[in-house]
Amino acid sequence: MGVASVVLRAGGSASAYSFAALRNSTAQTAVALTFSDGTQFTNAADSGTLDWFPLADLVNFSTSEPEVVAVDSGGTLTLRANHHSMVDVTVTSVCSGLSDDLLVAANLNPALGDVDLGSSSGLQFQQSGSTLSVPVRVNMVGSTLLAFQVEVNFDSDVLGATSAAAVDWPALTSTLNDPVNQALFLGDDLQSTVGNGLVQLATLTLEIKRRAVTLISGTVKVVTYVQGGQTYKIQDEAIDAGHGYADVGGGTRARALSATVPSRALRRRPARRLSGCDGCTAGVLGDIDGDCTFNANDVLEAARVYVGTVDASSLCPWKQQQLDQTLDGSFDLGDVNCLRLEP
Repeated sequence: MGVASVVLRAGGSASAYSFAALRNSTAQTAVALTFSDGTQFTNAADSGTLDWFPLADLVNFSTSEPEVVAVDSGGTLTLRANHHSMVDVTVTSVCSGLSDDLLVAANLNPALGDVDLGSSSGLQFQQSGSTLSVPVRVNMVGSTLLAFQVEVNFDSDVLGATSAAAVDWPALTSTLNDPVNQALFLGDDLQSTVGNGLVQLATLTLEIKRRAVTLISGTVKVVTYVQGGQTYKIQDEAIDAGHGYADVGGGTRARALSATVPSRALRRRPARRLSGCDGCTAGVLGDIDGDCTFNANDVLEAARVYVGTVDASSLCPWKQQQLDQTLDGSFDLGDVNCLRLEP
């Protein structure tokens, strides 16, 4: 008696599976076996179904991209990284050599404070005609977003930013192609109620200039949020979940590529409570919150002064000087808007 047929499934699908999850998350496959005498097992990978015979003596598992989607001898998938094309996961009968493939789209979800770029399911980047639509999302589960400054980088020989539309953050400020390989997104709101889930900051539209497998990445310059009554800041961190490659310009399914683009596993440092160096002596232009850098957090601090939450007289002379962006000897809403890079 031998194996007459083998079918591999994940998430209930035998054709394609969207593996969208946090890095190192796992998912269990199911293996349906039919033997030559008609005996059937709907899921041989379930230990409760086939507990009297080692699964490894019946089938072997393999994957075309083990650094992206790993699979163990029990058929458990582990998500390691994003990938620009579908990953082939294969189950093969030890005796008969019969096999079945399952196409897996590897797509990382963002951890708290991290930024995701592209689709939230299926392949990370999905071309439509001659453009690539790139949602820009930040994970604010259990938190309220106060301020952000996010850079998205791309190869300007392959892609060019044509537009950016605000989604969950209406007062979005964006700068495109300045420099030519970058899109910048900023926002701040002292009274923000946005959060408690995935927040889509914007949708970035990129024109495709030529055929390529190209890197799209970025940096969280700053994300400031409130959680449990405490204010936290993530600053100068490489985007993790959104870091990935896009196969553009081909107009067909990406899995036909033979070359493997190396993945980069980025580790994130934990968020830090707001604390800083001595911004009163560092002399950084625009530094109002005293962390020795200029970013969206300084706009947020200026807004606190404007609404009276922070007393301007409590600030050191340098910080008071940075409040007067219009150099008219006073501080008002125009100075806050100047810090926002608005007219």
